[in-house]
Amino acid sequence: MQIRLAQAKDIVAIQDITYQTALLGSSASAFWDDVSLFFDLAYLAYLIPPIEFALIAEDQGAVQGYVLCASDKNKYLMNFCFRVLPFRIVPRLLKGQYHLSIKTLRFISKCIADHLDSFFMKPVSGKLYPAVLHINVKPGCQGKGFGSALLKQALHLLKAKGISGVHLHTTSYNNKACALYLKYGFKELTRKKTLLWEQWIKEKVYKITYIKKLQDI
Repeated sequence: MQIRLAQAKDIVAIQDITYQTALLGSSASAFWDDVSLFFDLAYLAYLIPPIEFALIAEDQGAVQGYVLCASDKNKYLMNFCFRVLPFRIVPRLLKGQYHLSIKTLRFISKCIADHLDSFFMKPVSGKLYPAVLHINVKPGCQGKGFGSALLKQALHLLKAKGISGVHLHTTSYNNKACALYLKYGFKELTRKKTLLWEQWIKEKVYKITYIKKLQDI
């Protein structure tokens, strides 16, 4: 296993992994059609050059997992609003380069409702926990140490930059990830039931926000 900085050439592999795992560990194909649109909406803002914090776990020449970070969530939002949205997403939409099916549009509407509901959750302190982190490992490679290696390296990089703290979002259904975050000292800030996945997951699913002070490592 090798942990290295992500490069532009890794974007396709990162995109594929995000799509393979988007339905709480399963493929996004159940609710979304266009791989590139899914990635552009959720993750491309982390990888706008110059790439700030992005690591790849590579094994036998193949990308098996990644971690994407922004030192400040506001930087991520600025990248999305002023670079990804106007110069990537909108032009491609106008040219018909994304495939927008009824299935995808229905899920987008559910996501909007779910995000609006999140406004009632306790906000993350931008002063104490400015950085935001997203980690993902390819199906079949989970439980083999890739996630642990990626998270450990990412936390040390963020601390070395003098960043005070980091936060991330996941769901209660993602038991392995929750256990990993708790192992590395993350603490639960908020937990709220979500109906976003009710069509595919029969058990109750909760959105969870975890926080961590980086001086603790």
